[in-house]
Amino acid sequence: MEVGEERTRRAAAWIGVAALGTLVAGVVYLRPSLAPPTAATPAGSARVAAPASRWSLVSASFADANHGTAQFYGSGQAPTATFLTSDGGKTWQVAARAPRSGYAWAGFSGGRTLVAQTVSNIAAGGPTNTRVSADGGRTWRLLADPRLNRGPGVPGFLDPEHAWWFDRPSSPSPRAPVALWRTADGGRSWHELVASGLPAFGFPGQLAFTDPLHGVLVFLSPDRSTSALATYDGGETWRTIKTFEVPQGTRVLSWVILSRGRRLLSWLVTVPDATLTAGVGLFSPPGTGIDHMSFGSFSDDGGQTWSQPLAGPNVVQPGYVGLNPTVDDHGRLLLVDDRRLWISHDGGATWAARLMQAPAELRPTTLVNAVPGALFAMAAQTGPVATVTPGTSLTLVRSTDDGAHWSAVNLPRSPAPAGA
Repeated sequence: MEVGEERTRRAAAWIGVAALGTLVAGVVYLRPSLAPPTAATPAGSARVAAPASRWSLVSASFADANHGTAQFYGSGQAPTATFLTSDGGKTWQVAARAPRSGYAWAGFSGGRTLVAQTVSNIAAGGPTNTRVSADGGRTWRLLADPRLNRGPGVPGFLDPEHAWWFDRPSSPSPRAPVALWRTADGGRSWHELVASGLPAFGFPGQLAFTDPLHGVLVFLSPDRSTSALATYDGGETWRTIKTFEVPQGTRVLSWVILSRGRRLLSWLVTVPDATLTAGVGLFSPPGTGIDHMSFGSFSDDGGQTWSQPLAGPNVVQPGYVGLNPTVDDHGRLLLVDDRRLWISHDGGATWAARLMQAPAELRPTTLVNAVPGALFAMAAQTGPVATVTPGTSLTLVRSTDDGAHWSAVNLPRSPAPAGA
């Protein structure tokens, strides 16, 4: 494999990590995909035989300080699997498991609603199994799947009864049409929406609804252009939202719509055009970073009108490190930037940085959740070199003192090799 192709493959894997981590919020990346990212190896390393069984953490989701999920992709004999915890990560149990050729995912959506999905064979379009739990994974029921394209992709829940499910291709396509389904009985039955005004082709992110009628989504067209759309009748009709132009000489890296109560947050991250190298894609050499410019805008009327964009913290990080904020139960915006926790008490108008203490061999990269009593973040296991590359293994860290001190969460161990 050529060096440029290898770098692209590893960068795409990290972008996949960030996309899965914010799936239920609604996110569109330059190269969106719901398929598992390819296994990565550190830049410049020699090719060696893969371990017989190995899990790689790719995403996590928490509803509160105790109940959460962690998703792993497997190599060797380790299956792709998602685990549940009800004690903050002290112990774990399997929520979804798929064969090596399959896909498994689980995450919280719309508060405490937990959705899990397995696809037995992605390449052959194998059967999809989607389940929902209203009690943190203790009991489950099967969701009726109305989609024609029953590949990876889960419904987004507003509450235990209301949800929307896109029938979409795995990437922007000028040929595969997009359809939208809605349920008002927890997924026992689905109604296909007319969805007038919604582009017929492209890649929609997960929806962010504030109530059963008002919602917003970010849409990626087949030509890779992005747009935001809003609905005021539960998804039957859509109109394009007027958004601000990105700064000259930059390109959109990610665009996220978050919701908290009646308030919506549109968060846009751009990077310089120069970091998008032909044949390589988005890449920063080890030990260097990319200058990220972020902008936030709020809506308190379901997306009908938006505040003027406010600049977020200007940080320099590798292009595959997620820099999207999380809203905590106090309404604060929180953003992890290596050893700093950025905090905004005024909706993004001003930011203050707090130094974080974490184990020396761990480098926090992406804030996962801010729930009452705990913060959870992904962290790169850098070891003594303290350098993050797309091949760096990830783990999960937790803070119980508002981000001042962090410790590693005890994660499930990879299966032992056959015959061990």
